[in-house]
Amino acid sequence: MNTKFIRHIYQICIALIILSTSCTSEFEEMNSNTFKVEEVSTGPLFGPVQKNIFQELHWKYQIQENLNGDLYSGYMAPPTPFNSDHFNSTYSLMDNWNATPYDYRMTGVMKPVHSILKLTGERSKDFIAIAKILRVAAMHQVTDTYGPLPYSSYGMYETYSPYDSQEEIYTSFFKDLEEADQYLKEYIENNPGKSAFKKYDYIFGGDYTKWRKYCNSLRLRLAMRISNKDFIKAKEEAEKAVSNGVLTDPKDIVGMLDVNNDNPLYIISNVWHDAKLGANMESILVGLKDPRLEKFFLPTDNIKAIELGPNYTLSTGEEVRFQGIRNGIRLVKKKDRINYSTLGAPWQVDQQKGTPIYLMFPAEMYFLRAEGALKGFNMNGSAEDLYRQGIEASMSQWEVTSDKSEGYLEDATSHPSDYVDPVNQEYNIKAASHVTIKWDSSLSKEEKLEKIITQKWIANFPIGQEAWSEFRRTGYPKLQDLKTNDSYSFETGQVDSEIMIRRLPFPTSEVKNNNSEMLKACKLLSTGKNNAGTRLWWDTGVNRFE
Repeated sequence: MNTKFIRHIYQICIALIILSTSCTSEFEEMNSNTFKVEEVSTGPLFGPVQKNIFQELHWKYQIQENLNGDLYSGYMAPPTPFNSDHFNSTYSLMDNWNATPYDYRMTGVMKPVHSILKLTGERSKDFIAIAKILRVAAMHQVTDTYGPLPYSSYGMYETYSPYDSQEEIYTSFFKDLEEADQYLKEYIENNPGKSAFKKYDYIFGGDYTKWRKYCNSLRLRLAMRISNKDFIKAKEEAEKAVSNGVLTDPKDIVGMLDVNNDNPLYIISNVWHDAKLGANMESILVGLKDPRLEKFFLPTDNIKAIELGPNYTLSTGEEVRFQGIRNGIRLVKKKDRINYSTLGAPWQVDQQKGTPIYLMFPAEMYFLRAEGALKGFNMNGSAEDLYRQGIEASMSQWEVTSDKSEGYLEDATSHPSDYVDPVNQEYNIKAASHVTIKWDSSLSKEEKLEKIITQKWIANFPIGQEAWSEFRRTGYPKLQDLKTNDSYSFETGQVDSEIMIRRLPFPTSEVKNNNSEMLKACKLLSTGKNNAGTRLWWDTGVNRFE
């Protein structure tokens, strides 16, 4: 029998065993033709790839995303004193938690995409395009968590994986997205209305036009990510993305939906009660009287909190209290804060299976373009107009009425509120910012940027990883200081309380299995040190406008 054929089939089988999430029927479909390897479908590999951008299994999602990006972004905080009250919230970084954003995506995305690209023929450029888009969608989150990664040479060597610098990785991202965009453009032109990918698509149902917009939306996101470091490249890529077409319709939400499984945030927040409203989210949305707050979270029924008095008026006119948890405090007992504000209706039992794991919102594109316009890029609109459109798109997405949206846009006085903890007054803290909503042309570019990023932060909820990345890149929104910083108790912590956490250390799996390359990668970091206080390549600490 043809040994090349056997090797190819073996690679597919191994990938499926590793992923373990593909169903038996998909496996049988992949191997239905036992005579021509070029006709073996790589389609069944795409399901696991999409599901591993963010793990849909609740406990994996909790460690991969909720106790990292969701926490560090200021969106959410747990009432639970994990690990005897020494965990990520106080920068007591736990190595097995640190590894999950890396390991799940390396195993669940990079491996199968490597097989897809190796096995997919030139006549299936649409599959190649989507594989590359998904790889960038997953791996930009990994590099923005750790820094250098094995990317361009992934899978080339059996015993080790060389790291690329983050600058090299971003160059590869833009190359991948350029190629994907061209492949999809050609396919759409030559095969109008057709989609071979439809039955494998958990995100867009086989709509290649939306896949192309998502491709360019990722390109715009990544272009702005490097704009403080490589201004010229950022401008070039951002303008290409906008010219090619990005997401604009509030209905075109990018999310992975599998109605056969529970939404992980429902389980984490409303079953386990391990995720509540973050104090930063409370401060900003309560202070700004933001109508999206009652969509994102539910009012508290904590008696001590209610005794402090209402801090928000619902759309029904009822006065209630939303109560969050501050990062970096000693939690001591879960019962103290277990009934602070929990996630809202989309993550409650009756709606949660219809709520996707969100990857991107069209509103984000308006804010990225607003920032680009502020920097002098051609974004097909002014910074003010795009800023307003971003807020309107987010309000529309969350079904906020137009009159409330318009009133919000014209609010020039509301600003973030101080935080009060009903359990321990020692944890009270003044608002970190006094940013307001209404656009003011007389403000400096830095002040305008704070408005743009603060509103993007609100609009991106609950995509915590992206919010954390943008906070590190821009310094906005301004977040509350940690009360307790345990990072200096171990070598890979060491986080300045004012600068806050900048990355996660490389996981133990790399230290053990790829040590020599990992040590080389440390030298690619800005300080040469594998600790959580080290800034990434694009994290300059200064916002650049020209």
